[in-house]
Amino acid sequence: MSSTTRMSTRGDRVVAPALSRYRVMAIVTGVMLVILTVSVVLQLFGVDTGAVGRTVAIVHGWIYVVYLVTVFDLWSRLRWPFLRFLALVLAGVVPIVSFVMEQRIVREVRAAGLVPGPDDRSERTGDDVSSRYR
Repeated sequence: MSSTTRMSTRGDRVVAPALSRYRVMAIVTGVMLVILTVSVVLQLFGVDTGAVGRTVAIVHGWIYVVYLVTVFDLWSRLRWPFLRFLALVLAGVVPIVSFVMEQRIVREVRAAGLVPGPDDRSERTGDDVSSRYR
């Protein structure tokens, strides 16, 4: 078993793909939530956002559903406590929090050695990065 495979599993559960899916959806959900928040604030000040505001709300709703699926997938693979699941769920409905939680989760999973970090590139590829610049 390679070091990448060993590092990306917890028991028989592969973590790296689930973490990647979570990261993408956390960022997309966060961006859509910020756009939705701006749209709502504009409406509070009397700006008619019309179809754009309604479309953003609908799109964010469906993106949030996909985000929930990725949160559940990651949570179940890592067998975290239920409160962690709730925190991740709530992170998708509070502006900016999804970005903070995404960074925290990635840092924690990498620190646990379940997925390789950005500094582990040479270990994964067998490539000595510094030798390319000599």
